[in-house]
Amino acid sequence: MTELFVYGTLTTGGKWHHLLENEPLLGKDKVEGALYLEKGGYLPILFVGTDLIAGEVYSVSLDAYKAVVDLEGDADYDVVTVMSVGGRAVTVFYFKDETQKNPDQKIEEFDAAAYFQKWLAATPPDSPSFREFIRLGGSAPTQDEPLDH
Repeated sequence: MTELFVYGTLTTGGKWHHLLENEPLLGKDKVEGALYLEKGGYLPILFVGTDLIAGEVYSVSLDAYKAVVDLEGDADYDVVTVMSVGGRAVTVFYFKDETQKNPDQKIEEFDAAAYFQKWLAATPPDSPSFREFIRLGGSAPTQDEPLDH
């Protein structure tokens, strides 16, 4: 089992949380880093830094870890183990390409559920993005179903 720190769309209520929803949540924690929105302004990316970044820690199976790696596989990450504020040795994905840091896009935190709602409202079900979401096991909540189930 790997203790995985997540801070964005993999957190509770987020677009990709279904990849971790059956894994034990160990709790909320923080790691050092610097959080920015991607150049498109939608998704958070974590860089090495000294800010304290809030997130969740999961004890993930090898299958769940592989699913996260598959999801993040097209990005340029260093996958490292760091000590969290809570004293856990956690695996963190830090983005490597410093040119993606836009000083105007630095953020303090990321609201994964609000992002997911916005994405669902703006993304047609027949789009490549939505089809990729379904391929990786996602499903759109019904109107009566909350996003953070």
